[in-house]
Amino acid sequence: MVNQVQRIKPHTGFIVSLSSDFSDFSEANFTKLYQPIIGANAFALFFALQSNLQSHPMLSKRVSHAQLLQRLNFDIDQLTEARTRLESAGMLNSFEQTDNVGEVVVYELQPTLTAHQFNNDDLLSILLLEAIGDTEYSELMSEAAQYQFDTTELNSVTKDFFTTYHVDPDNVKELPSVIQESREHFVVSEGHEHSMVEIKFDFQLLLSLVDQQPIRIDGVEKHKQLITTEHVMYGVDEISMARVIGQSINLNTNELDETKFKRNIVQSFTMIKSSMDSSEVEQEVPVTKQEINSLTPNDQQLLKVVESYTPNEFLTELLSQKGGYISNNQRANLTALINRNLFPSTVVNLLIYYLLVEMDQTTLTQALMDTVANGWAQAKVRTPIQAFDQIKNYQKKRQTKRQASRKGTVKETLPDWAKEDYQPKKQETSAKQLAEIQAQMERLNKSKED
Repeated sequence: MVNQVQRIKPHTGFIVSLSSDFSDFSEANFTKLYQPIIGANAFALFFALQSNLQSHPMLSKRVSHAQLLQRLNFDIDQLTEARTRLESAGMLNSFEQTDNVGEVVVYELQPTLTAHQFNNDDLLSILLLEAIGDTEYSELMSEAAQYQFDTTELNSVTKDFFTTYHVDPDNVKELPSVIQESREHFVVSEGHEHSMVEIKFDFQLLLSLVDQQPIRIDGVEKHKQLITTEHVMYGVDEISMARVIGQSINLNTNELDETKFKRNIVQSFTMIKSSMDSSEVEQEVPVTKQEINSLTPNDQQLLKVVESYTPNEFLTELLSQKGGYISNNQRANLTALINRNLFPSTVVNLLIYYLLVEMDQTTLTQALMDTVANGWAQAKVRTPIQAFDQIKNYQKKRQTKRQASRKGTVKETLPDWAKEDYQPKKQETSAKQLAEIQAQMERLNKSKED
């Protein structure tokens, strides 16, 4: 995603403004509905931008992105990725300009949707369902509707405006100048809509296929927009779509159950996408005997372990050995990394090992995992031997830094993210820690054999 947009430079200026309807923003909805989709970095960026808001924004009041990077402890790629996620979710509009001072970006913060609007947004609702699962999604929507009451069967006795209030017709025809002038103060930007790519989906063929099933065709036609959206989002063809619709029938009404349909689409998409992407996954490169002999005995043992597990199994077992468990967020972060097709499974496992063991992290956080994965990708790591080399390089750098700090040397430097040759900071383990982890790896290997 980062490669598809222009990289921001630290010295590029920015200002922050609010959309005219930002008063509709709900921090609760942003946290519960949007954060699982956009991720922790984009969530943090939104509030960091909001904290930079000044009354009467002007380009002359710009500040540099360097301040934003330092506050968030982001590198350029992390900032660009977070910005893109906010924009795509409809929470941020960005505008760029170059003037006599230099480049400047205007970030216009957007309000959240209500829970009802969010649930009716086919794209956002599907993404949230993917991220948190059926149970939590249902609980969120039930919570949002807990104070509502169905009044469709009741008679409305609500008075209209003119029953109670009197307005001079002349003022309506020609608004007072103070109202006209105040309206000019509001800058109304265009609303954010999800842009759809060219659609090549034969809806008539779909109708003919589902016509063979016990379902009302008019109920399918009523959900044409939803079905088309899921096709564009997941690439589900007409035959597969007909099968999913057949699994999503409300048996009481013989109509398409929208909630069940979305749930089944998520499950079907996982299977379909796995089949579609299988040929694109980074292939394992066999490790030669000479390369294995170049490793230490401990690393040779670790190599056997990472070759024996899938990433999900390896993460689950490693966390279990540390007394923890794999959370939904960790599973989603790992899935996102695998779907990027950057590394074969053994390298992914070594990356997990590096984060949880070498760096002694308790969980796979998105920000740190992206930082390490970006560093390895830029170093063109494709084999477990190259991954071992990266880990050793990080260990050497940290050891050198520790030795320098013992000498009490103090040297003022630029922040790491501002340097041209920036690489993410890494850590190493002590000999004692490594021995303990290798013992864990041996137990993992033994459990795998059992």
